[in-house]
Amino acid sequence: MRGNPWTRIILVGIGVILMGFPVWQLTHAVAPAEPNAQPEISITETLAVSVTFAHAPESFELSNMGKQILTGAGSAEFHGSWPISLPKKGVDLLFKAKWPMNTPRTAVEVKIETSDHVLVDQTFWAVGTMTELITVLPSKS
Repeated sequence: MRGNPWTRIILVGIGVILMGFPVWQLTHAVAPAEPNAQPEISITETLAVSVTFAHAPESFELSNMGKQILTGAGSAEFHGSWPISLPKKGVDLLFKAKWPMNTPRTAVEVKIETSDHVLVDQTFWAVGTMTELITVLPSKS
């Protein structure tokens, strides 16, 4: 192949620049524009909380961000109420339970409801100790 080496260098440089521009655009994403921020709507209500165990626990705790909602020990059923301003995105509850030694595998039902809707109805199985995260979302009506 014959030709001036400077011409080849210039043509290769132009090719690299032409190919480099689309690659640069793909690898340097532009920050998306923020949509009109609307305040998050929250619903204030009192929720009924019930926890039912197949075998009575040594202790248990249901909490939200370190605040205890329901605690207890030695019984198979616990009921309480929880006043909360439930955000649109929901809240996470931490459920911890511990059973005495030699307690067989046991079921736990956690039910959280408003006056007209069941928000959470979950059953868990555990042996010895249990730690679960429960998400409570507002009802869609």
